[in-house]
Amino acid sequence: MDAQTGLPTFKTRFATQGDEPRDFNIDPSGKWLVVANQYGNCVLSFELDKRTGLPTGNIGAALKCGSPVCVIF
Repeated sequence: MDAQTGLPTFKTRFATQGDEPRDFNIDPSGKWLVVANQYGNCVLSFELDKRTGLPTGNIGAALKCGSPVCVIF
């Protein structure tokens, strides 16, 4: 977030390791960003840095499933 304007700012970009990321959500613990890759037929979790909130580069287990479109906790 920009300290002067209060608006969100771009920090980083990373590959979702799948085809057509359709939805994402942060798990209730705040430790994982979970991404549904609609045409990749999988859901992946990406570890988040507790201090920055940005992905660390560590990827959790992949869940294979048909055309996931929404991540709800």
